[in-house]
Amino acid sequence: MKKIIFVLLATFLLKPVMAQLKNTRWEGAIKGDNPRNTILDFKKDTLILYATSNNEIVETMTYTINGETFTVKKIEGQSDCDNTTFGKYGFEIKGDKMLIKLISDVCNDRSSALDITNWTKLKGHQK
Repeated sequence: MKKIIFVLLATFLLKPVMAQLKNTRWEGAIKGDNPRNTILDFKKDTLILYATSNNEIVETMTYTINGETFTVKKIEGQSDCDNTTFGKYGFEIKGDKMLIKLISDVCNDRSSALDITNWTKLKGHQK
């Protein structure tokens, strides 16, 4: 009985964390070799990074969430990352602000662009 209660409680507590990113859009700036203002668009299981200057897709990735971390893998885009390399990032959300920090990623293009970046949640904008 205690295990069932624990599983239900854990599921109940983790669902809001997962829902915090799913179907949300965040505006911020990436760094690295080509710094620019961008939008992170978290779909159901796909993350699209757009340049705000021309709405160009910079990168399309799959993502999964585990607690306060997410793991990404490139589908297509401008980085030199290959399609088999995973990157793991921590995130912290406070109100409409999100901080992303590198946990591990051997793809330097992605890690240098996303590590220690700040994002603001966009409201009412769906793609």
